[in-house]
Amino acid sequence: MSDYGFDELGGLTPPFKVWAEPESGRLYSIGVDTAEGLGHGDQSCVQVVRVDTGEQCACYCERIPPDLIAVIAHRMGRWYNAALLVVEANNHGIATLNTLRHLGYRSLYRRRQVNRIYNRVTEEYGFKTTRSTKPLIISGLDEALRNQEVIVHEPETFVELKGYVRDEAGHMGGSPFDDRVIALALAHHGRGYMHLREPEEAERDDYMTFAWWARQGEDPDKGRLVVGAHTRRQPSRALR
Repeated sequence: MSDYGFDELGGLTPPFKVWAEPESGRLYSIGVDTAEGLGHGDQSCVQVVRVDTGEQCACYCERIPPDLIAVIAHRMGRWYNAALLVVEANNHGIATLNTLRHLGYRSLYRRRQVNRIYNRVTEEYGFKTTRSTKPLIISGLDEALRNQEVIVHEPETFVELKGYVRDEAGHMGGSPFDDRVIALALAHHGRGYMHLREPEEAERDDYMTFAWWARQGEDPDKGRLVVGAHTRRQPSRALR
């Protein structure tokens, strides 16, 4: 693993860049943009942003396969106080998400969508980039940069931000690469998501387990199991 950002003892090595190490009690959001890992293609990129200040704390960009970028993101997330991982759930990102879940990482970004087959709202892992959602995160990042709500330290990220444009057809992209921009936009999007959810709720990944069902019956005021507490039964005839 020494070529991919960590040595045999788990220490950080290039191309892992750190500008601010994790501080106790702070929340962090990590954006993960995945690629196929070919030597001539796009890079997989991981951007770490501090939630309260918007400071770029760390960055990792390299041409590695989706399962290996999951290992990098997993270690970075654990180091930054179990940070929220916002993984792009397109193409190779699905493999990254599957590896992260296999590794047991629980603080993963989830999106709500309507399951038309069962007519119910479900939660899916990762951020799905579409023609409607991509402008949303890019516009959010653009506004934050203009208002100085995001602090960028890496020169390469600056270069990609300056080269990111929208053409006459409305397509957005960077030349030659925009991996750092997308990862940073995902990390910034995660900042708002973390403000909406309690940290302990974001950590749980036990849907439909016994613990999940037990919580459905908890009294929030008393903190005890009250399943069936309001169930009424007809008195037995023998007692009449």
